[in-house]
Order: sequence, then structure tokens, then C-alpha cells
Amino acid sequence: MLKEAARSLGAYSTESDAMVRMDGALRRLLQQGAGSGDLRPDVEPADIYLLMSTMPADEPDESRRRWAEIISRGLLRTA
Repeated sequence: MLKEAARSLGAYSTESDAMVRMDGALRRLLQQGAGSGDLRPDVEPADIYLLMSTMPADEPDESRRRWAEIISRGLLRTA
């Protein structure tokens, strides 16, 4: 019963306040990019998190540039 009460108050929330704020800010940025026609309209914060988790941070500069080139083609709206 105590755990149920704590859970209902958010004590066991998997999302911290910082993550909720970050997600909201990222969502607004993506909406602005889509609204301006620069970004695809279907890009979600989860897509950005997935991309960042696969970033080749420990790889040589050329690998990181290639990764950025490939993902930008997937994010940007094409004419």
C-alpha cells in the first residue's frame, strides 16, 4: 500500500525532471525545424537519442564526419 501511494506521487518515476525538460526543449527545436521546412516532420526526440547513442565518439575524425553526413541526410527534408 505504501509503495502504491509513493508510485502514484511519482516516487518511482523513470523520468527525472531534467529529462522531461530536455525532451520538451528538444521537441520544440524539432518542431521549429520541421515548421521552417529544414527537418523532416516525423523526427521525434527518441530518434535524436537513438542517433546520439550510436555516435562514433571514439572513432577518428573522418568516421565521425561520415556518420554526421549520413544521419543529416536522414534528418533533413529533401526537395
